[in-house]
Amino acid sequence: MDSIQTRDLPTFDSDDDEEILKICNSSINEDKGGAVKLPTLDSDEDVEILQICNGFVDENNDNAEDIDPHDIDDGDEEVETSAACQNLDQYMRTLIEQTIASLSRDEMVHKLLDEKSPGPPTEFEKNGAGIKKKGVFDKQSEIATQLLQKIHTSSPQIKDFKFFDFYIFVPRFIGLGRQTIDRLKEFIEEKQEQCPSFLQGIQQDISESRVEDHVIRTIKCKNENSKVENLKQRVLNEKSETLFFIVHDEAHFAPKKHNMVDMFINDPAILQSPNVVLLQVSATPYCLVTKNSRIPEENCINWFTKEDSSNYFGIQDFVDNTLKLKEVIADQLQEGTIAVDEAFEV
Repeated sequence: MDSIQTRDLPTFDSDDDEEILKICNSSINEDKGGAVKLPTLDSDEDVEILQICNGFVDENNDNAEDIDPHDIDDGDEEVETSAACQNLDQYMRTLIEQTIASLSRDEMVHKLLDEKSPGPPTEFEKNGAGIKKKGVFDKQSEIATQLLQKIHTSSPQIKDFKFFDFYIFVPRFIGLGRQTIDRLKEFIEEKQEQCPSFLQGIQQDISESRVEDHVIRTIKCKNENSKVENLKQRVLNEKSETLFFIVHDEAHFAPKKHNMVDMFINDPAILQSPNVVLLQVSATPYCLVTKNSRIPEENCINWFTKEDSSNYFGIQDFVDNTLKLKEVIADQLQEGTIAVDEAFEV
């Protein structure tokens, strides 16, 4: 793995710091503390995986797109986590749990918590601060209606398909992938209470959900690559039968040539497929809406308009602030404005 690199460890200013380091390295005498001995590393592969677990990854390397201890990208082959890394993970979790348990028994901690206690929750807080936690918000429904109208206008052939399927591309982050999966499961489950047949082919029961197969993290690994390849083959093989709705979430993220998203959405075969509707979503879509963009202006929808009351400072605010000024100098960044990068826009 060429992406592995080392870095200097911080200095230790006290005996306590050194003791913590010894605990992490399991070098304390078992008679004094009973620290668990970590297994020896039997191969170069174990050493590399251990370094990954400690964060020694070159983030500038294109192949080092994620740190997933259970799904490590090692070129064309997926490497399963070694016993050394699994035991290290379990040991650190146990250490954290023991620390939390010790703090929970500490009288001084309880005293500090009592002093800082904000008091009983108000009715407003009891009701979730007035925030709707489930269902579809009115603004979401409004935007969805606009999107559907635009899709019907630009792709009138969608009414001819017999089947429908969807996929969501998200950036490589594990947390974002899991969040997307969890929210989709909850959404489908909620809609099925009203309409039992809603997306039953994907989730007939939440315990047997296949939502994970429809959320693709843009990281080079065997599992995600397989999802993309299967999707591509289905798009091409089901041209006359199935409409595929592809959501590219956080579409501004890592807009590089030859990455996973680029190789899919810009594949000539996919571009010419009449059964694909692509929705790119971003709060900062600057790289998508340059004057060289192939996205027609009429296909863009801004979430907020001038009529909306919101503290959100969006693209329209940047545009308005920029128009108020006679000149925006790219080398002199001015807050709340958009500068033209002549070198990029050639």
